[in-house]
Amino acid sequence: MAIRPDWTVGTITLTSGSTDFTTTGSSLDTASLQAGDAVITPTGHFLIIASITGQNAGTLFLPCPTEAAGTNLPLRIRYQPDGSRYQAAIRDLLVALANGNLDSIAKLTLEVGNYLRAAGPGVLEAVDGKNLDALRALAGTQDVVPYFTSPDTMALKSLSELGINDPHGNLTKLADLAKVDNLTVLAALTLGARQILQTDANSDLKTVALAPNRLLQTDANSDLTFSDIRTYARYDWIINGDFRINQRNGLKKPANGVYGYDRWKGHANGIEQPVEALPGGEYTLTWTGGGNGAFGGVTKASPIKATVGGGDTSVVVPETAANVSLVLGDATDRDPWASRSPALELLLCYRYCRPFRFKTPSDAGSSKTYFRGSVGSWIGMRAVPSFTGRVYDDADVTQSGVISVNSDGTIYVSTNNSYSNTLTCTNGLLDAEIY
Repeated sequence: MAIRPDWTVGTITLTSGSTDFTTTGSSLDTASLQAGDAVITPTGHFLIIASITGQNAGTLFLPCPTEAAGTNLPLRIRYQPDGSRYQAAIRDLLVALANGNLDSIAKLTLEVGNYLRAAGPGVLEAVDGKNLDALRALAGTQDVVPYFTSPDTMALKSLSELGINDPHGNLTKLADLAKVDNLTVLAALTLGARQILQTDANSDLKTVALAPNRLLQTDANSDLTFSDIRTYARYDWIINGDFRINQRNGLKKPANGVYGYDRWKGHANGIEQPVEALPGGEYTLTWTGGGNGAFGGVTKASPIKATVGGGDTSVVVPETAANVSLVLGDATDRDPWASRSPALELLLCYRYCRPFRFKTPSDAGSSKTYFRGSVGSWIGMRAVPSFTGRVYDDADVTQSGVISVNSDGTIYVSTNNSYSNTLTCTNGLLDAEIY
């Protein structure tokens, strides 16, 4: 093939250290100049062209040397001989063909419908193309995905029709409930931590937030509500709330400040029980029998919910009250009253009031009956009690001595009367109530 003469039309501008160059009036594209051709500078440098980017622009393989740079220099570009280009292309082809792909293809036994798949560098394999053919036959649109309807057969489905796997049919059952848009409602809910779902009166789904120390229950409308689990312990801080214990043989409504039935004393607005060392917190006072009561600064009909700071706390209920209870937490939605056994109720009352009776032999060796000594203990009562009653002999029931209650827990009797009888008797009450 003939060697073409150098292209010398126009001028060239070369910038030191840059691979870019420009020309003026050179028509590089028209002259079919291309990569591999060489710019020959007036200084004798051969600068190999990397690309022609326009009629008057191109790039070099290497940055222009300083001594070859200049503006509007005479242009001379030498064409690369076509034979040289072909040889280079053939070498590139041989290198490409030597990568193993042709050898791998030559070893394959292809069948109708097979596709080639790379199994590794230079390794090809034949694969059945039925699935690809089925996919190619589909006319896809926006927001649709392909899926298999049978072996080697595919169809399209909208993304809106897709959902999570439902192997047990639970979601289907949910969707089939009376409200056909259950799944839509569920998807629209904003679920928070520790919530459960309930359908309302219109069969719409709603969320119910769980709370600590609460029991799940339903209200009059069958809606889920919660109650304080602590109130179900039913520890009643009221003692003798059903007025069964009356060790003093007193009135239910005695004079103001005077105790009648155990743990209850008269009050201007009914009867009062001072609850000993009530811990601070929220409580609910309930009673039957009507009327208004007072607790924690609140005066109203039963129930009364109030928060107290703790300590000995006054509870006032009407004289007509029965089944009085004071429990921790909010129990305004029900009556938390629960009767205790009579024996347990009496033991609780004994902390504040209990009978004290005894008989003990006196000195029977003479006509005088003297007795001095400890006859009992008040340990277990709220405080050192006072004694109300008599010490007498067993014959004529005449007062014959004194009784003292000591801070060490002992109860001591001393008699000085001279009788011929042989027993010294005591009958009365030990009182450690809160006044």
